[in-house]
Amino acid sequence: MRLFLSFLMFCSLAFVNGCANPYNKNMEDARKKDVPIFMTFGGAGLPNSAGGVGAKIGFTNISNKSFKYVEFYAVPYNKVKDVVYSEIGDESLKILKYTGPLKPSEYYYGSWANVWYNNNIVCFEVEKVKIIYMDGSVEQLTEDDMGEASIDDIGARCS
Repeated sequence: MRLFLSFLMFCSLAFVNGCANPYNKNMEDARKKDVPIFMTFGGAGLPNSAGGVGAKIGFTNISNKSFKYVEFYAVPYNKVKDVVYSEIGDESLKILKYTGPLKPSEYYYGSWANVWYNNNIVCFEVEKVKIIYMDGSVEQLTEDDMGEASIDDIGARCS
């Protein structure tokens, strides 16, 4: 499993850095629309023995400014695409926070352990992204913006 995840991360990095990158056009389109972040990878981990499920997201800062923090607002789903609630805390929506500084044009990979506790979780969707810049300004991308801010077949999407 670890080898497979390393392979996925390598492939994501290769795509982002231009090596046989079919997604450069998507990223350039996002830049033209002033979208500050572009997500290239996402996925839920397999439940551990306690039912803890982690999350992973790969992304690039495509703005001209450094990020201080990025917050991904994530909701998990089961196999039939119903929202799933954590058995500990009875919550669905979780904020996955990545701490910078995050420089422009750099690729980053976030991994969060035991975000939810439920054996039925198979995927998650990022419903909103909040970016706090080093200068203190804040920008939010809503669900409507997610199509511009990610690859169409990103693993974090459950549809």
